[in-house]
Parts: sequence; structure tokens; C-alpha cells
Amino acid sequence: MFTQTVLALVLLSHAVAAWAIPIIALQVQPESTS
Repeated sequence: MFTQTVLALVLLSHAVAAWAIPIIALQVQPESTS
């Protein structure tokens, strides 16, 4: 059961990263245009 918990946490962290990275990139992008 421990491996299933770790796998679930890994999948969740990947989902959060996939959701957060574009938002962070959009916030950082206007600063790097100059």
C-alpha cells in the first residue's frame, strides 16, 4: 500500500506542476520582454 501512496503523491505533484508552470511562466514573461 505504501507504493500506491507514493505513486499517488507523485502523480498529484506532476498534475500540480503541469497546472502551475504555465501560470508562473505567464507571470514571469512580461518582465523578460525588455
